[in-house]
Amino acid sequence: DDDDDDDDDDDALVNAERKPPLQVIQVPASLIAALVQEIHATGFPGGVLVFLAGMKEIRDVRKMLFDLPISRQLDIISLHSQLPLWEQRGLFRKETRGRRKVVLSTNIAESSVTVEDIVFVIDSGLMKAQQYNAGRNLSSLDHMWVSKANATQRRGRAGRVQPGVAIHLFPRDLWHQMDDTTTSELLRVPLEQVCLQLKSLQIQDVHHFLSLAIDAPDPQTIDNALHLLQRIGALAPDNRLTDLGKTLAVMPLHPAMGKMMLL
Repeated sequence: DDDDDDDDDDDALVNAERKPPLQVIQVPASLIAALVQEIHATGFPGGVLVFLAGMKEIRDVRKMLFDLPISRQLDIISLHSQLPLWEQRGLFRKETRGRRKVVLSTNIAESSVTVEDIVFVIDSGLMKAQQYNAGRNLSSLDHMWVSKANATQRRGRAGRVQPGVAIHLFPRDLWHQMDDTTTSELLRVPLEQVCLQLKSLQIQDVHHFLSLAIDAPDPQTIDNALHLLQRIGALAPDNRLTDLGKTLAVMPLHPAMGKMMLL
């Protein structure tokens, strides 16, 4: 009976670790635009930093802001890794009297950039992250709720040099269900590049090496990566690094993309 109890405890632990993902609900662009308008109506000075999931959301909110009656009083700046620097040049420019800076950003502004005159933060609570299904051998870029650590970091961007206000657009009960930290990238992405780099460092037993990681990936994910590397000729059938593999290992591209560039 004691053994049965131990098995039940183990099953409960596994189920707790594999909790289903939280349902994602999109935040309307109109709601964010209305909040910016309300903030501007207070007359309290300071920029507004809006955290959004991706480029589409940035465009949608930007369009809504330009449709507001106060749009001529707003300096609207988009911040995204895909945007050229000239489109982001107003980020560090000081606000002028009667105008308000509004920065629409992905999670790049959580830690990479500090804008000193930001006083208000609007957090959609969403981000985009790559997810990988080892069983289906498919990866996708999905919307997901941020972790508690992400949300705390976003809140900290408000009032870096003066008092500030953070508005999180998700309920308190959702906060209690959020993960404490973002899932490790080793558990979210295909591992072809990682395995190729390890092979180039003369690490022969990739399975054993990655099993020592704090967040060890699924062995199936490693098998899928090694199989693809063999298919494109980066690894020999016995998983030794080939001459092509050595070349692909120094290219800043996914190995399959790197092989296409070489053909």
